[in-house]
Amino acid sequence: MNTLHKKGFMFYLKKYGNNYLFVAPFFILFAIFGIYPMFYSLYLSFVNWTPTQMTFIGMGNFQRIMEDEVWWISVKNTFYLLLINVPLMTILAIIFAYMFNENFIKGRRAFQLIYLLPYVTSTVAIAIVFRVLFDDSNGMINAALTNLGLPAVGWFRSESASMWTVNILIIWQWVGYNMLLLLGGLQSIDTTLYEAAYVDGSNRIKNLYYITIPHLRPVIWFCLIMSTMGTFNAIVPVLILHNGGPGYSTHVMAFWQYRQTFQNFRLGYGAALGLMILIITLIFTIPQVVKAIKTED
Repeated sequence: MNTLHKKGFMFYLKKYGNNYLFVAPFFILFAIFGIYPMFYSLYLSFVNWTPTQMTFIGMGNFQRIMEDEVWWISVKNTFYLLLINVPLMTILAIIFAYMFNENFIKGRRAFQLIYLLPYVTSTVAIAIVFRVLFDDSNGMINAALTNLGLPAVGWFRSESASMWTVNILIIWQWVGYNMLLLLGGLQSIDTTLYEAAYVDGSNRIKNLYYITIPHLRPVIWFCLIMSTMGTFNAIVPVLILHNGGPGYSTHVMAFWQYRQTFQNFRLGYGAALGLMILIITLIFTIPQVVKAIKTED
């Protein structure tokens, strides 16, 4: 610090100016498209925005959120989505990762690629395909159910069944990504631990419980954190599959924010909804991050 003070800022600017120029585009773009929108959105959450003027209303938007019945329906639907798909996709990812880590399975690389393809495919394209598959009248899913002697399901008419299509889509798309992470974690475990355990009379189930799962905990926590964050911001499956319907059965928090902001043009209210979603996401992810850090230590 003393050397910097003696030589001055201009000295280092002249000496390392070219280096600063190379990294400047990133920081300029990040400031324009990252920092500025974030603070402007925070400002919008305290105003009543119209195309002609903005009126400061303080906590008025947040008070309106507390009184918004559709918001609370969307909160309930989001947590329903969270409680179903996060545990299921994590458990399935662990099972698939454990299977593909075994040497006796042939064509493991091909299966890994197949399971990863949904993650790298556009969510919009997947949602369109799912809409065709689950079509109430001519969809392949209902045709298969009918051939098995089961009743057809009104996937797009029934409020109880509609959310399951969203759950299935999210699980199908993300389980491969989580599987790949967990597979990397499995392959990083020292095999001598298993060999020593077998010498001591252990078996596969005991090894899974006492060796595999404890070593995978940091990766499992990471998968849970990312899945939780993704669920709180899930909008494309809801938008393409159901557009929030039937009724409000598939309204989730991110979709209600989208509708208020870009369909009803209530930018101030939409910004306040976005801030509420951020706060709820942090409330549920920060304890997971702390737990993951403690687990790794």
